[in-house]
Order: sequence, then structure tokens, then C-alpha cells
Amino acid sequence: MVVNHNLLFKMGFENFQDPSFKQYNEVPKREKLDMLLKMIAMCKKKEKNQGMNITLTITVILAFIFLFACDRLKNDNILNKNTIFFTEFSGEENIVFRDLFEYKKGNISAIYPSDSVLIFMNSRNGTDYFFYNYSLKKNILSEGFLKKGRGPNEALGVSSAGIFNNSFWIYDITLKKILTINKSKILADSLSPVFNEYFPKEEFRGIDFIDSLSYLTVGDNISTFKIVQKDLTTNTKITEFGQFENISSKKNITAFKDAYTCYIYTKPSGVKFVLPYRYTDVIEIYDVKKNTNIAIQGPLCFNVDYKEAKTNGYFYMLKTKKTRKAFVSGTVTDKFIYLVYSGNLYKDDNWSYGKYIFVYDWEGHPVKKIILDRYVYTIAVSADDKTIYSYDKKNGYVIYSSLN
Repeated sequence: MVVNHNLLFKMGFENFQDPSFKQYNEVPKREKLDMLLKMIAMCKKKEKNQGMNITLTITVILAFIFLFACDRLKNDNILNKNTIFFTEFSGEENIVFRDLFEYKKGNISAIYPSDSVLIFMNSRNGTDYFFYNYSLKKNILSEGFLKKGRGPNEALGVSSAGIFNNSFWIYDITLKKILTINKSKILADSLSPVFNEYFPKEEFRGIDFIDSLSYLTVGDNISTFKIVQKDLTTNTKITEFGQFENISSKKNITAFKDAYTCYIYTKPSGVKFVLPYRYTDVIEIYDVKKNTNIAIQGPLCFNVDYKEAKTNGYFYMLKTKKTRKAFVSGTVTDKFIYLVYSGNLYKDDNWSYGKYIFVYDWEGHPVKKIILDRYVYTIAVSADDKTIYSYDKKNGYVIYSSLN
């Protein structure tokens, strides 16, 4: 339920705070009830004296229903005690994509912009290479690089990649291997890159680099924390970030961590990173320098719906017909966080795709919701926040649009 709280300001309820940054769980239920009764009385008086419509009373009641709903979210909250709830974005934008060119090398699962080049991660079986470059100036697709295989300068199961400063990094979840290279060597016209290779012993759901010598991991089954910072060359733990709050002793921790999986994206200039969750509309933003963090939940404020299951001695998350997909993928710039949002239920056709992009700034403000003209899986945004790129799996085209 989305309540237009700004309407309450316009009607003269100055004490009713805009919920974008209101921690509702700080207000006791008894106080909320007293406030509700007082505001209904004020509505009645305004309706009588000013001829106002009964709609105002209904609006206030709905607003307080949301307040009580957030009490329930507090009790269920196990992600972050600093959670802030919101019900609507500050702005909204509609965009219509245009075709850039037809991509015939497979399916694009991720796009990494670097100056005037787009680096594509190739995901379809039967293709020889994991990556291709496209020059926006020359309108030319490069030859592929990083061949599929188990040898040096090869990979078998690339799950994530990215650019940090002047380095391009790749994580092979199958071979448990991290590859790095100076990005100029993969943007050259003639490609024969030689990678630096590192072999962490653990398996992670995802990684991202926080500086040139260390990286952050999520989905580390050994650690009790959400994020572990590791030294690239020695594979030793540097520090850890984020603990789950209020985990019931009745929950299996392995299945629980499977249910609360997330992605990780580091701010290009470093210092901060964001965790968008797959099955609940929560993001967490961490400031490494200040050692602070904040969680933002909304606009629907739903938690993970799942059951615990076990196979071959391994506990995991069993999705139900009520399991809802939140964030599908994302990208970040130094100004904003862009996240593809699904909102679809497990059995829906477009469960793994999104028709919306939720935009936040690095302070956690919900800036705007972008409504797309089609479902997409992956996006990239130029460093100046003026152009968005994606891939249309149905027609096989790389697509783009301007951003306001």
C-alpha cells in the first residue's frame, strides 16, 4: 500500500513526518493509537468547518495502518537495526529504449561501460568466449577474450566481473578463481590478454573490489557476517561488516543465509558499497571509512517468504508461491545506485526480469522510479548518468536510452 504522506503536510498536519526518513519503530503503539484518534478528530473538525471530504479521514487511517504494518516489519527485521522505511519515490521517469545494434554472439548477462566502450559478459552455452567489447565511437564489436576452459587465462563459470580504477576483474565461481588485468589490455584492438590469477579457497556468491589490493565478498558460508574483506594476494581476512539482527534459534542458518542473499556493488570512487537483496525490497549502504551503515526498505516493505528444505544433508531456501523477487541486478555510478526491480512472484513468467529501475543516492534517499517499456535483466549507466544501456533478450539487440 502506497500512502501519499505529502498530502498530510498540505492539509496542515505539520507534526506528521515524511516517512522517507522516519524510523517508525521508535514510536510506541500506544502513542500511535493516540495520534490516530487525535488526527481523526482533526479531520472531522476540518470537514465540518471547511467542507472537506471524508477522503482525508480515510487517508489518515491508511497512513496509520502503514505505521502499524511497520511495527510488524520491525519484529521480522533481521537485516539491520538501522532500517528506514519508505512508501514512495520522490520522482518518476518513463523511458523508451532504442536499438543500438544486434548482438549475435550469445546472450548478454552483464554490461560494463568504460569511456566509449561497452564490455559485454557472454552467458550462452556453445560460445567460445566470455567477453566481447563494443566501441561506441567505431560501432564495432571486438573479437572475444577469456576463452572457456580450465587452463591459465581461461575460465569455466564466470559469475561476476567489474572495473575498479584501471583494473578489470573477473570471478570464476566454478574454478574458485579471481582474474585481474589492466583494462587497457582488454580494450586494445588486438586481444591476447594475460591475466593475473588468484585462488581463494572458499566459494562466494559474489565479490567486488574495494581497492586495488582487496575485495569484498557476499555469501561466504563460513563467516557469520554479511561481508568479508579479503586480501587479494594472501587470501587472508582483513575485516568483516554487517551482522544479521534477531535471528531465531529455530531457523537453520544455512537456509536463512540462502534466503537473504544479495548482490554487492562498490562505489567507483571507493569508500562505500551497497547490498541489494534478492527476495526483499531492502538495500544496505555501508561507509567503510566512517564504519557506518544504513538499510532502506520500500516501497512495498515485504520480507522473504520461504520454507526450509534439505537435500543430501544440505539445508537451503525452498521458494513458495508467495516468494517475491525484489532486485534482479544493478549498476552504480559515483552519484547514484541503479537497481533493476522485479516485484514478481516465483511462478510469474518474468520472475527473473524487471520493468522498473529503483534509483537511490549514496545517502540512501529513494530518488526516483524509472518505468521501462520492456522487461530487462541487466543494465549499465554511463559515468555521467546521462545514458542507460541494456539487452533485449527477445529481439537480440543491445538497447539504450537517455536519462533525465
